[in-house]
Amino acid sequence: MSLKNTSIDEFLQEVKNKFPEWLKAKPEQVDAILTDLEIQVIEKAREISGMEEPPREAIKEAIYTIGTPESIAKVYKKRGTPKFYITEELWDFYLRALLFSMAVVVIINFIRVIVLVLFAPWYALLGEFLSGVYIGFLILVVVMTGLFVFLSMEGYLPEDFGDLPRYLGLIIQTKATEVFRELEYEEQITPQTQAQIAETKVRVKEGIEEAKIKIAEAKEKVKEARIEAKKKFRSVSTAELITGSVLGIVFGLVLIIQPFYDFLVYFEPEFREWMSTFGMVVLIGGLIELIRLAIGADSIGGQKVMLVINGLYNIAYFPLVIYLINRPDIFPIYLFSGFQISAITPGIVLDIYYWVGAAILIGLTISIVYNIYKAARLGEPVE
Repeated sequence: MSLKNTSIDEFLQEVKNKFPEWLKAKPEQVDAILTDLEIQVIEKAREISGMEEPPREAIKEAIYTIGTPESIAKVYKKRGTPKFYITEELWDFYLRALLFSMAVVVIINFIRVIVLVLFAPWYALLGEFLSGVYIGFLILVVVMTGLFVFLSMEGYLPEDFGDLPRYLGLIIQTKATEVFRELEYEEQITPQTQAQIAETKVRVKEGIEEAKIKIAEAKEKVKEARIEAKKKFRSVSTAELITGSVLGIVFGLVLIIQPFYDFLVYFEPEFREWMSTFGMVVLIGGLIELIRLAIGADSIGGQKVMLVINGLYNIAYFPLVIYLINRPDIFPIYLFSGFQISAITPGIVLDIYYWVGAAILIGLTISIVYNIYKAARLGEPVE
C-alpha cells in the first residue's frame, strides 16, 4: 500500500481548513507545516504497526493519537500573550486604531456642523455635535473591541496587517525586527505543536537555545537602534503635545461656556455666537493634539499623519476670522481699549482692525505650511 494514503490527505485537508486566516495567507508556511505533519503521521503509524509501510488501520490510529484538526490548528491561534480579551501584542494597535477612528468621527461631525451652521443656532449645533460624537464613540468602541477580540482569538499579530500599523504610527518595524519576531513566534509555536502531535519527533535542544539567544540579541539591537534614533532624528516632544492639548481643550471650553458673566452684557449676540463656534473649533484642535499625545511622541509615522491632519484642520479657522473681519461692528473694541474707544469707526482704528485680521490670516497660513513641512521633515537625521 502506498504511503500517500487517502486518509492522510483528508486529515491534512481538514487541518488546513481549520488554520486561522493569517496562516492561510502564508502558503509556504502552510505547506511546510502540513508536510511535517504528514511525516509525523507516517512515523507514528510505523511505530504502531512495526512495518515500513503501515496499513490503513495503523494510519487511522496514528491520526487519532495525534489529535483532531481543531486541536492542532488551535495551537496556531495562541501566538499572542493574553491581556484581557485582547492580546498584549494587539493592545496598542487596538487603542490607537480606536483613537484614530474617534478622530475621524470628530472631524465628520464637525464638517456636519459646519454645513448646518446657517440653519440653526450655535447651542443647537453644539448639542448636535456632542450627541453625534457620543453615539459615534459608542458604536466605535463596540465594533472595534469586538473586531480585536476576534483577531486575538484567531492569533493575529500586528505584522499580519502589513503596513497598516505603520501608517497609523503604531509600530515602527524594520526587516530585521520582522524576521526575528517571526523566528520568535515559530519558536514559541513549534515545541507546543510537536509535543501535541508527535511524541516521537525530538528537536535538538541546542538549536532552540541558539535561536533564543539570537532573538534576544536582535531585540537588544533593535532597542539600541531606537534609543539612538531618538537622539539623532527629528521628532516631537511630549511636553509640546501635552501643552497643545491642554490649552486647546481648556480655551475651547471657556469660549463655549463663556463663564465671564459680568462682561457678557458688553458683547453683541452675534459676537457671542461667533465665540462659541470659534471655541468649538479650538476644542476639536485640542482633541487632535490629545490624539497625537495618545499615539506617542516617538511614533514617527503616526505623528506625520496627524501633523498633516492638524495642518489641514487649521483651514477651519479661515471662515471664522474672515467673518469677524467683515463684521467690525460686533467686535467689542471698548473692552480691549479699556473703554477708551466706544466702537470701530472709519479711520486709523478700522485700519488697525483690518491689519490685525490680515496678520492672523497670514499666521494661519504659515501654521498650515509649517505643519506640513514639519511632517515631511519628521524622522530625518538632524544635521
